[in-house]
Amino acid sequence: MQSDIPINPSTAPKRNWKGIISVAGCFLVMIYLGCFFLWGNISIYVLSYFYEIDPTTSYDFIFLVDSFLVLSNWIGYNVGTYLLKNRRWHPKLVIGLGCALSLGGVFLSSYTRSLGLYLACYCGMNGIGTGACYFVALICGWEYFPDTKGLVTGVILSGYGFGAFIFAQVSTKLVNPTGAQPTIYDPVNDVTYFAPDVADRVPYMLRTLVCIWTAIVVVGVALITRKSERKETAEVDAGVSVEETIMSDGKQVNKSSNGSYIAQSVKYSDASGPVELETEQIRGITYCFYSIRTYQFFFMLIISTIFGTLFSYTYKIYGENGAQHPAISDGLLTWAASIGSGLVNGLSRIVIGTILDRVGFKTIITILMLI
Repeated sequence: MQSDIPINPSTAPKRNWKGIISVAGCFLVMIYLGCFFLWGNISIYVLSYFYEIDPTTSYDFIFLVDSFLVLSNWIGYNVGTYLLKNRRWHPKLVIGLGCALSLGGVFLSSYTRSLGLYLACYCGMNGIGTGACYFVALICGWEYFPDTKGLVTGVILSGYGFGAFIFAQVSTKLVNPTGAQPTIYDPVNDVTYFAPDVADRVPYMLRTLVCIWTAIVVVGVALITRKSERKETAEVDAGVSVEETIMSDGKQVNKSSNGSYIAQSVKYSDASGPVELETEQIRGITYCFYSIRTYQFFFMLIISTIFGTLFSYTYKIYGENGAQHPAISDGLLTWAASIGSGLVNGLSRIVIGTILDRVGFKTIITILMLI
C-alpha cells in the first residue's frame, strides 16, 4: 500500500542548477584552452610561413614552441591559483584577464616576422594566460560538486580535448582551403614546406581563430560563478587567531594569523550534542619544494606524456614529407589529429574521471601507464 503522507517539497533533493551552469561555462572556457594541442596541427603551416621569410629557419623551431608553451603554462598555473585562493580574486576576473592575455598573444603573433617575437607572443603571453585559467575553472567545479570531483573534472576537461577536435578542422580549412600538399623540399632539414599560397594565409588563420575563441570565452566567463563563502572570526587550538573561515571541498577551512590553514570537518552526534571536529593541516606552498610526492608526480607526468608529445608535434611534418615514403594528404592527417588528440582525448577524460570517483587515483594511473 502506498503511503498517503505528502512529500514536503522543501526537503526534496534539489538539482544544483547554479553549479551545473557554472560547469558548463568552465567547459566552454576549456574548449578554448584545449587549443594548446592545436600546435601539432598548425606547426607545419607556421614553419612554412617562417621558412618563406627566412630560409635558414631550423626545424628545431617546432620543439622550441612546445618547450616554451609548457614552461609558460606552468607559470600561469601558479599565477591563476594564487590570485584565486590567496588574493581572493573572483574567478570571472582571473579567467577573463587570463584569456585576454592569451588571446592577445595569439593575435599579436600573427603580425610577427621574427622567431623571437613569435615565441614571446604565442608561447609567452598565450601560455601564461591559458595556464592562469586552467585550475581556476576546475576549482569552481570542485567547489560546487565536492563529492564527484572525478566526474566534474572529466566533464570540464573534455572540452580541452573537444576544442582540439573542432579547431584542428577549422584551422586547416582557414589556412589550406583547397587541400594543397607541401611542395618546397628543404634537403638540409629534410622537411617539405607549403608554398606561399598556403603559408601566406597563416596570419589570417590566427586572427580568425582569435575572433571565434573570443566569442566562446565571453559566453563561458558569463556563465561561471563560484560557490558562496563565509567569513568570520574565531579561536582555534593554542590560542591562534582565525582571520577568516571559508568552505572548501565540503570542509571548513580556517586561515590563521600565522598564515597556515586548518581544515575541519564538523560532525554532530545528535541535535543537542557537542561538536566533534576532525582537523587536518593544509601544507603551505613551500612544502612542495621538499616533499618527495611533488617529484614523484613530476617524473610520472614526464614519463606519461613524452611519447604522446613527440608524436603530436612531428606526425604531420613526417607524414607530408614525400622524400622517404608516399606523402599522406593534409586532410587525412588533420582528421587523424582531430580524432586522436581531440575526440578520443575528450571522451576518455569523462570516462576516466567517472571511474576515478570509484576506484581511486593509483589504480587508474597504474592501468594507464601499463597501457
